Amino acid sequence: MSHTDVNNLKIYRNTGFIYLIVSIFLALTGFIYEHFSHGVFSYSMVYAFSVPLVLGTLLNAVLERVRMHMPGSLTRQIWHCGVATLTVGLLVSGVFEIYGAANPWINYYYIAGFVLLALSLSLYFVKDNRKRETD
Repeated sequence: MSHTDVNNLKIYRNTGFIYLIVSIFLALTGFIYEHFSHGVFSYSMVYAFSVPLVLGTLLNAVLERVRMHMPGSLTRQIWHCGVATLTVGLLVSGVFEIYGAANPWINYYYIAGFVLLALSLSLYFVKDNRKRETD
C-alpha cells in the first residue's frame, strides 16, 4: 500500500468520524428535545441526524471499503457544504414546524443543498477523474 493510499484512508476515516460525532450530537439533541417538549416535536428536527450519518459517515465508510479515488479538496469541501446545508435546512424547518408557522423559504435550503451535492458529484466525475487519468 502506497503512502498516498494510507493518507487517503486516514482522510476517509477522520471525515467519517467527524460526521459520526455530528450525527450523535444531533441525535442526542433531538432525543433530549423530544423528551422535554411536552408532546410538541418535529420529525425534521428529530431525524436531522440522518443526513450527516448517511451522506457523511456511511458514505465515507463505503468509499474507504471500495477504495475509490480520493476526491479533490474543492470537491470534498463542496460536499461538506451540501451536507451542512441540508442538515441546517432540516433543523430550521423543525423550528418553524414546532413554532406552528409555515415558511416557503425553507425549500431553498433543500434546493441549495442538493445543488451543492450535485456540483460536488459533477466535479468528482469530471475534474477529479480527468486529473487521475493524467497522473
